[in-house]
Amino acid sequence: MKLSRFLFCRIPLAFVFVWVAASFAPGRSQGTGAGAPEDQLRVRVISPGQEPRRPMRFQFAVGTPIASKTEVTMKMGGNMGAAGQMPAMALPKVSSISEVAVTGVGPDRVADVSARLGQIRLGDNLLAGGAGEPNPLESLMPGFNEDLRWSYRQTARGMVFDFSAKLPEGVDPGLGQQIKQMQSGVQDASVVFPEEALGRGAKWEVTFPESDTRGVVTRKTVIYSLKEFNDEGATVEVGLRENAGDQKVGNLPGLPAGMSARLESLKLVASGEIRVQWTSPVPSGYLSGRSEQVVHLNAGPELGGQPIEMAVNLDLETRFSTIDSLEARESAGLPARPSRINLAEFVNTQFSSMVRTDEGTYEFESPLKTGEGVEFEVAGLVQLAGLGGAPGATGRLPDRVSGIQLERKCKRIHFLHAAGPGGRASDGTRIGSYVVRYADGETIEIPIVYGEDLRSWWVFPGEPPEATRASVSWTTQSAGTPVRLFSHVWENPNPNRSVASVDVVGRMARQGLFLAGITVE
Repeated sequence: MKLSRFLFCRIPLAFVFVWVAASFAPGRSQGTGAGAPEDQLRVRVISPGQEPRRPMRFQFAVGTPIASKTEVTMKMGGNMGAAGQMPAMALPKVSSISEVAVTGVGPDRVADVSARLGQIRLGDNLLAGGAGEPNPLESLMPGFNEDLRWSYRQTARGMVFDFSAKLPEGVDPGLGQQIKQMQSGVQDASVVFPEEALGRGAKWEVTFPESDTRGVVTRKTVIYSLKEFNDEGATVEVGLRENAGDQKVGNLPGLPAGMSARLESLKLVASGEIRVQWTSPVPSGYLSGRSEQVVHLNAGPELGGQPIEMAVNLDLETRFSTIDSLEARESAGLPARPSRINLAEFVNTQFSSMVRTDEGTYEFESPLKTGEGVEFEVAGLVQLAGLGGAPGATGRLPDRVSGIQLERKCKRIHFLHAAGPGGRASDGTRIGSYVVRYADGETIEIPIVYGEDLRSWWVFPGEPPEATRASVSWTTQSAGTPVRLFSHVWENPNPNRSVASVDVVGRMARQGLFLAGITVE
């Protein structure tokens, strides 16, 4: 292959890999100078839109990591020096997966965000993220087989800043520079809102300061149009323009030794639709556009001193979405994400009827987070009868509650519960059970044993405070008496089979049963 053809194939593909990596990187650092990050932008409202109008602000919530998938399809064409016009060719689809979580929110409503790379695929081939797998990117970006993590901050108006990457120990430091060249991806996919209140149809322009983007200094302007909004989030149409002038290109991946590069011009025009949720830093939607760049390559004496002018056109479409299913997370090399099950339709007893306080009605704050980091959605208590026959707050208590739908594969199930009325039981007494029903109809019964999986809702004098297979996850005072709930985890012996539902069975001992929450992992 002639040098010109070799370079046309290799260097644009290197640009592509940097572009693709930008799809999962979290944004470019705007520095930490004086003033709020938005002060470094020029924001102009073109039209405030229809009434009613409201300020558009993120309300980030600290919580479970969100997995995000990005898919990029590309078609490349152009020409290179004496080689002339090169035929347009479609490149294999590139997908990347990352996991993003808000780890803290300051009083100024600025969120601290952390992320890690799950994997990169070229077509059906795993490029990075799989331990022990061959990695074609290794020569371009050493260290991509490692566990890559990064962090950044995001304001309530959507501005991303203070990017930093934590490289795995022993990784080539040059990877850090490569990552810094990838930081504009999610900023391209994010939405920066103005200070003013907006309504449907609003339009505004944001001009970003000059910044190092994909190895060259560029200037970017984005025009946003507000399509829809509600209390959950907003849908925004995006028009993006990015330009770069004549300059030397540094750290171009794939460039042979002895060759330097100078960019004559770069122009990127893209448009799309972005959907944001007010509580999440992870957007969804798509961007499609065209990048045109002209690069001059100067070969050293060892390559014959041949100057080459290369013009490359890339037609790109980027789609990004969240990943929810267990199967998708596992195939992406991401840990299972716990899912809180809403028991509201089964609740028959409210905390306000069980907890008496000096201040009046007791309100339970949900979700409840245990010391182990597991969260439960708590809408009240599902109270089952014991042999003691004590009536519940709403009349006769059921012996069994059936059909709590899970409909998913899982590795473990967490139960938040306690023994109900009937007095103190002897350790080892079975007071109820959970019946796990798989999608194929097979069932497994999980005994609920006093002293092992739970203890009484009320704390009895002289009774051990803990259970042997469960921990106290919530406690308060009711009329001067401590009350509590225990969390117990069941390990699923069949994690590759879908669990359809769970039944709760009581009336096995004098004591009843309180179930407050179920979380599936």
